[in-house]
Amino acid sequence: MRKVPWKTIGGKSCKKKRFRSGHQLEVTRAFLAIPGAKVQTGLLQGFSVRLNPKGHVLTNPRTKETDHPNVWAVGDIGEHSQQVAVAMGDGALAAIWIQKRLRELDAKKRR
Repeated sequence: MRKVPWKTIGGKSCKKKRFRSGHQLEVTRAFLAIPGAKVQTGLLQGFSVRLNPKGHVLTNPRTKETDHPNVWAVGDIGEHSQQVAVAMGDGALAAIWIQKRLRELDAKKRR
């Protein structure tokens, strides 16, 4: 992978990329991906959660709950959640289902 130098134009940081065709691309914002980033699932070692071959935690797609009852996984450790907006949405979904579970547990406790 070839590094593209950062430049400053008019006080704004820009990244210029010139393609072989001669076309040039200038951007002021970008999403960065860090290839080879290790999934940090060490805290889950004591739980019976399934991982995919890349080490991401497998969850119920609707609730984000893992195979282990009352353990949810979102963000970078979940499948297909490496983008901030997706991870935030997954977190919101999980929060709804966690709240539902807590209400269920509270109702059982009161019986």
